Amino acid sequence: MMRERLYISIFCFLFLYFHAGAVTTEALTLKDVLKGIRFHYSLIKSGIGQYTVESNTIRTQRIIKLYEEVTYYFKSDRFRYNVFSKYLIRDSEKDRIREERKYAEYTYDGEVPVMVKYELSGIYASIGNKYPLDYNESSGLRIWGLWLFRRPLAEALEQFELELVGVENLEPRKSCYLIKAKPRKYMGYTFKIWIDPKEGYTMQKIEMIPITKEGTLAKKAPRIVKEIRYKEYPGGIWFPSEGILRYYSIEEDGKRRKESEITMKVKNFQLNVDIDDDVFKPTLKKGTIVHDRRTGSTYTVE
Repeated sequence: MMRERLYISIFCFLFLYFHAGAVTTEALTLKDVLKGIRFHYSLIKSGIGQYTVESNTIRTQRIIKLYEEVTYYFKSDRFRYNVFSKYLIRDSEKDRIREERKYAEYTYDGEVPVMVKYELSGIYASIGNKYPLDYNESSGLRIWGLWLFRRPLAEALEQFELELVGVENLEPRKSCYLIKAKPRKYMGYTFKIWIDPKEGYTMQKIEMIPITKEGTLAKKAPRIVKEIRYKEYPGGIWFPSEGILRYYSIEEDGKRRKESEITMKVKNFQLNVDIDDDVFKPTLKKGTIVHDRRTGSTYTVE
């Protein structure tokens, strides 16, 4: 009898441990989940701080390692990135690895995007690029979980046919709503998205699955998996703190082979702070060669 009671106690403990905080889809609709995503995002007004990005290419490619340190500002729909980049590049002609360093600024004041690059040969600026700030998958902290395809997550999901599949545990004590998202127009991928209601209805993971126009799995295209961790700020706001983005290829036997990965880690970040509007004005120093894509003209700043 004592042993049976002990087994029952252990079973109850394990059940409560693994199901504590578990979510349920009972009486919850997809509309409710999207409403939660929108409400949480509406709490985020501005931010300033730093984060680092590291990219490692696993297979033999030209760029084998990338390190970036980014100072990131945002306020409503305005952005600024100050980006220091260091590349390790394989020089196939000389059969050696060399290092390259770059510095660039990306600003968007809500109307005109500007990209300024500092290079050994001079300073160059481009005005009017359509998306100068989304220069790669690792840019912009909001792209790590809160945005999808250059727009807030809930707004981006309006372009998809959505299915709330149910609840899935990504890890013990982290139960998420799993959503399948199929683009209304063919774009080469279908998506699986995991949403955690306990962390502000944030996207904890997204898997991009390549498909053909016929809807079958496209084996030659890379499969992309992004996982994000969040930090809680005052007011119950959750914002990205670290993440990892992995690229996989699918071998002939159906197995995954990792091609490359990008990691992101945030430091010294402040959320919902006052930021002067002048921060979002580009710095065009004397001697900067400017190409204005709006007019097609090129000039040098005097």
